[in-house]
Amino acid sequence: MADIPSPSQARILIIDDEKPVLEVLRAMVEALGYVPTTTQWAKEGRRLFAKLQPEIVMIDINLADGSGIRLLEELHLVSPTTAYIIISGDARVDNPVEALRAGADGYLVKPITMAALRGEIQRVSRKQRQIIARLEDKAVLQQELENRTRQLLVESGVSAAVQRGLIMALCRLAEFRDHETGTHLHRMANYSKAIAEGLSRHPDFSNQVNDLFIRRLFATAPLHDIGKAGIPDHILLKRGPLNDEERAVMQRHPIIGTQTLETVSKEVRGEAGGQVRMGMEICTYHHEKWNGKGYPYGLAGEDIPLSARIVALADFYDAVSSPRVYRPYAFPHEKVCEMILAEKGEHFDPQIVDAFFEVEDEILRIREAGKDNLDITSFESNEANEANSTPVTPPSEVPRL
Repeated sequence: MADIPSPSQARILIIDDEKPVLEVLRAMVEALGYVPTTTQWAKEGRRLFAKLQPEIVMIDINLADGSGIRLLEELHLVSPTTAYIIISGDARVDNPVEALRAGADGYLVKPITMAALRGEIQRVSRKQRQIIARLEDKAVLQQELENRTRQLLVESGVSAAVQRGLIMALCRLAEFRDHETGTHLHRMANYSKAIAEGLSRHPDFSNQVNDLFIRRLFATAPLHDIGKAGIPDHILLKRGPLNDEERAVMQRHPIIGTQTLETVSKEVRGEAGGQVRMGMEICTYHHEKWNGKGYPYGLAGEDIPLSARIVALADFYDAVSSPRVYRPYAFPHEKVCEMILAEKGEHFDPQIVDAFFEVEDEILRIREAGKDNLDITSFESNEANEANSTPVTPPSEVPRL
């Protein structure tokens, strides 16, 4: 999120389950010169947060459809540079302590006066400016990505083949650090294209999934993990499972990738601009799940862009059917298909799963053509030696997605 702008520009998202309180807070925030958006629901708050990217979020500690503290933790994980204020009608001492531990920058007790609101907004704004300044000192790698991306894609008049080559070169910046191979990028693009082609034959998608959509998806699917270039090596290259703290850092990579492409999107036009915009969708949302239990925003169903829903399945298939730094063996195709079917309607869009199986022969052809030149230990042989090694991770937890 950007630095806190002047009041006339700053967006404040207010989430409180009491409608009269929302109306009062909206009027007060408007009177102070800020731009308020309100909702009574945590689920709607997540959607508005993703859409609006507010500079300040005010959250009631108790919401009708969930815990305000839990929502704060989720949003803070996505954007630690946003200013968060917890509001509560309970003056108990332990509430502010719990809120601060969850990532709150401020705390207000109802009834809230205009003076208290103004003072708290100004205070958290100053604090966030200091945090942003410190983070900017650590942003050298991301700036390098932005500069290279701008250099590669700002020329919107280049041919489609050249654009794709430049996008692939950009993606390799992240891949070099992740120790994946170039074949991973090509497989991802081809899996996504094959699934989209299968989906285009469905009446519900034939208008949206046209030739232009498929070309853009093929070009930009490899951008899905460029944000991993901003993840520290000790986490990105760790062998074995991540702990909760490390997982929280890893789950920042969609936002890092999106911020990189967001800068570029303002400077490109034409087809290059269309590709960058789809790349941003994929970067941001490819870890969301159909059931709303993904990250970074917890979107569900058709609120997740179609391009990201397609890439989510392609990414899962490649992650599980290929060896990784944290798992030196690949699962056989049949086992991966079982996992995908088990996640139909949970992790994955059911219609995209159907499209995947309609093009299963093409998926297998791509896999065989794009195998890494590695000594791959099969799932079965790993399972056979389980007694003398680390137990196989349960299928639902295998991919570090």
